[in-house]
Amino acid sequence: MIRFYRANPSSTGCCGTFYVSGQGNIMMKFVKQAGYDGKQGDFKSNSKNPEKNAIIKLSRVEAGGIIDCIENNVDYSFDHFSESQTSSIKFGNANQDDSGLPKNYSIAVFKTIKESKKKVNFSMYLERGEARLLIEELKRFIYETALVTGYSSQDQNAR
Repeated sequence: MIRFYRANPSSTGCCGTFYVSGQGNIMMKFVKQAGYDGKQGDFKSNSKNPEKNAIIKLSRVEAGGIIDCIENNVDYSFDHFSESQTSSIKFGNANQDDSGLPKNYSIAVFKTIKESKKKVNFSMYLERGEARLLIEELKRFIYETALVTGYSSQDQNAR
């Protein structure tokens, strides 16, 4: 599991977590900041509120797309649809330094709750070192899920 916190005094921050579930799925979860005590942000209060969090199951191909986005400085986006919500996920280069290399990478999740038609957005930036850690964790997750699901790297539909 890898987690990135982006807390701020105005309580508009976000926490992003990437992990492998007990069922062997690659997951990402984003939670909106609920408060700030002067030192750190509170995310736990919103972790179970569907209007304040987004949980997305990633395919192995989508995890690979995120890796490609970071390693090759390209944008990557995908959509997810379920009975209760739709989500659009976008990864990309946030800005570049003088040499043209990315300084930061952006992650944005746009979620619409079907029943209420409420739209909820989550966004955060990763610094290059954080992006490198995310790559390494996603590579490990892809390997772990291949062992659990029986998919090999030779499979056409490695999901």
